[in-house]
Amino acid sequence: MRACRQIKNRLIHFYSGYDSYLTAALKFFAAFAVLFYLSVSMGYLTVLNQILIIFIVAACCSFLPGNALILAGTVFLEGHFYGYSLSTAICGGILLLILLLLYFCFLPGQSYVVVLTALALALHIPCMVPVVCGLMLGAGAFAGIAMGTGVYFLAYGLCLKPAVQEGLGEAMLNHILQSFQQVLVNQDMFLALVILAAAFFVVYLIRRLPVNYSWHTAIVSGIVVYLLLSVMGPLLLGTKLNIGLLALDVLIGAGTGLILLFFCFSLDYGRTEYLQFEDDEYYYYVKAIPKMEMDETDSLAKKETIKNE
Repeated sequence: MRACRQIKNRLIHFYSGYDSYLTAALKFFAAFAVLFYLSVSMGYLTVLNQILIIFIVAACCSFLPGNALILAGTVFLEGHFYGYSLSTAICGGILLLILLLLYFCFLPGQSYVVVLTALALALHIPCMVPVVCGLMLGAGAFAGIAMGTGVYFLAYGLCLKPAVQEGLGEAMLNHILQSFQQVLVNQDMFLALVILAAAFFVVYLIRRLPVNYSWHTAIVSGIVVYLLLSVMGPLLLGTKLNIGLLALDVLIGAGTGLILLFFCFSLDYGRTEYLQFEDDEYYYYVKAIPKMEMDETDSLAKKETIKNE
């Protein structure tokens, strides 16, 4: 365990020394993964499928704020809608415009929550989304999860039917109305949103409790809720359930939670200390739990400092 903590400290020190470069690299890989997935899974507009264009756009996103990835993904998505059919481009463009307006008005700082949710749903590993967001973010992250879910099912739902080469007229209008209905009345989308919301709030509320092993309990509870709803939902709706894929999804979610737990909330509950002091107005009872990487001498020194104060 000490070796793991040493590796952790080295990684933290390495990141702190090269944080700007590593952050740019992570943003590049996130943008490249999103745009490349769109070209592989959709790929209806040939010009957007070229690796050079994807690389250049991803490189630009690596030096720009996170909202640049949202705009780039929107442009690529609308381009593939246009390559699919004109009616799909019209319907998708209207819905994407509404989502963009909602995003920039209410949650402009949650670009990576939206991207993580949409990409995780596309890769069929969404269990990691409520675990990561519930542990690391606040309750407002649910809005980003909801928008990412909507973006994924928008892209998936509009391209379910075979493309039709309709002319301008009643046929196109009917196809646009059918596309709207297909996207907005989608039971799979609402089921996914309910599952992610329930698991997210379970993780978020439990990890905030002032109890021992709150993060451990939050991860286990969130995954159990996610697993139960993922099994019950398809049974109630009469849809197919892939047990193997669900098991892999849950394992990835649990592994992600354990990694975050190790790097962000590694506490030594065996060395819990209870302190009490007072001022002119209050009497304080403090529960102090040292981090795992803290040595015994550091803990004693800190305790002595508090007593002297």
